[in-house]
Amino acid sequence: MAAVICKALSEICDGACDALGAVICLPCKACGFACTELSSFCKSPFCLYLAVALGLNLPPVVFAAKLIGTSFGGDSGCGSASSWLNVNALLCLINMAAALYICGKISHEPDIIASETVNAAPYIEASVFNSEAKTKTASSA
Repeated sequence: MAAVICKALSEICDGACDALGAVICLPCKACGFACTELSSFCKSPFCLYLAVALGLNLPPVVFAAKLIGTSFGGDSGCGSASSWLNVNALLCLINMAAALYICGKISHEPDIIASETVNAAPYIEASVFNSEAKTKTASSA
């Protein structure tokens, strides 16, 4: 009976230690991911573009967040300015997301399998001297 209780307590302690270890390691994993992404951001040829796009679009988002935080206390009488700032912040967020998406799509190497299927459409080779045109696909080129 004591062995069963001891085994059950041991399993509970092991589960608690595993869960605690996963929770404690989460900030380290997040920091490692953030450092990896930040280093790839700095090495990117689009570093200047992303810095300007993110840097100039971040202040309206911060000011809109501050306005939303203070507007819950009461109406400050600037309804039109408040709504304009919120719309501007939304557009800035969309612009920042688009900048990250576009730079990510351009910077990262495409998958080899995906690139073979994308270029598999036939195309016609233009010819000035021959009256016949040759049809080629990516696999025959």
